[in-house]
Amino acid sequence: MSPSLLLNVKNSPEKVQLSRIAHVYQKHPDLRKWESFARDFGFVEAARLGDTVYYRGYGRDPYCVVASTSERGMKEFGGAAFVAKTEEDFEKAKKIAGAKVVDISHAPGGGKMVSISTPTSNLFHIVWGQQERDSPRSPPKTIKVTDEEFNTSLGKARHG
Repeated sequence: MSPSLLLNVKNSPEKVQLSRIAHVYQKHPDLRKWESFARDFGFVEAARLGDTVYYRGYGRDPYCVVASTSERGMKEFGGAAFVAKTEEDFEKAKKIAGAKVVDISHAPGGGKMVSISTPTSNLFHIVWGQQERDSPRSPPKTIKVTDEEFNTSLGKARHG
């Protein structure tokens, strides 16, 4: 592609700046099935509070998936959470029309979160102040190395 065809994109400092994705929310009618799925992918339970389970991977975030029982009896995506680049960016996010501050102090790593409904009624979350894990580089102990094949379009070694 010719350099002249590239758009000149400028990131306005007036916008909320984000660093990275932190975690996602998932609801499921059968949390035990979701737990089996999570184990298959190497997630490790970081905490359990009632019908909500926090799973971590081997990154620096205290958790990467929050799974809970669906009240409506169906699978639901509850949105993704992103880390604000600075506390000032988090404060900007709190001022967005319709933004709601959510208490996540009870979750692993604590911190603060604001949730914003998108025009398509999905949720977009922004977090700040979560305590990162001390040793993010070591893989969880529950990961097992096998000679099994990965799932492909023609074969499914992992069922479920």
